[in-house]
Parts: sequence; C-alpha cells; structure tokens
Amino acid sequence: MKFHVLKIFLFTFILSLGMSGCGTVRIVDVPNQPITRQLATHDIRKAIEYALLQRQWMIVKREKNYYIAKLSKGKWSIDIRITYSKNSYSIQYLSSKNLKYDAKSYTIHPGYNKYIAKLKKQIEMNLRVITPTKQPVKKKLEIAIPKEENITQDVEEEQQPVEVVPGEVEVW
Repeated sequence: MKFHVLKIFLFTFILSLGMSGCGTVRIVDVPNQPITRQLATHDIRKAIEYALLQRQWMIVKREKNYYIAKLSKGKWSIDIRITYSKNSYSIQYLSSKNLKYDAKSYTIHPGYNKYIAKLKKQIEMNLRVITPTKQPVKKKLEIAIPKEENITQDVEEEQQPVEVVPGEVEVW
C-alpha cells in the first residue's frame, strides 16, 4: 500500500515539474529583504553591484538607492529594479522579452524566478562576506576668489591682440 502511494506521489511530482517547465508561474518579487549586518550604504551598494556582475546582469542605470539591471540570453531578456537602504533591499520585475509575461495574472516563464532566486542568493552571500569599509571622506576645496575689479583688469590685459608669425608654433 505504501509503495502504491509513493508511486502516485512521484508520478504527480514529476508530472508537475514537466508542466511547470512548459507553462507560466506567478512572478516572485523580493520585497524588503532584511539586511541583518550593520553595513554602510556604500557597502550594501557594492555587494549588490558585485552580485549583479557575478550573475552576468548588465547594470543599465545606477542611482543613489537603486539599480536598473538587465539579463539577456539569446532571444529573451529580463529587466529588474533593485532598491536598497541600510536595512533592506528589494528586487522588482520591470519588463521582459519572450518570457510569456502576462500582466493580468502577473505570470511569466519559470526561468525568471530561477534567475531571481540565484541573484538573491548571490546578494545574500555578498552581504555576509563583505568587509565593511569606511565611507570616503569628501573634503571641501576652498578657493580664494579675487575681487571682481581684479578679474576685469586681468581679462582686459589678456584680450590684447597677439601677433602670430607664420611657421612658428607657440607652446603654452
């Protein structure tokens, strides 16, 4: 009896795997994934950027707290948005090409969720192993600006005509 139940279970499981490869599945976004380590925002940004590159995603747009990334393989492509803060990150579907995306049911080819799961796993691993670094200090550059009358005098002096002799080259 147990063997018969096990056969039915295995048959159903294999059948469902085969069917999921042909059809579509609901898109699994990654909303507000917590970041458990105390890391500076620039370290989180670096971990996400490395994960994208390690998983062969192309960074299309890089902004202060988010990335737009694209993965292209043959005739299909995926576009996603990754937002991040000191406490969490999110991965959101933006668009795709040739992956049977259905906006009404929010479904797509099963391969999409696999690529997102791999990217999420890579980001998690990078966040665990990254060595925290200090934020580069931005120094203010102070420049002494001469009075306006001095600038006017300098400009007038520089605008005097210069005589150029043919064949001679002036080196500045």
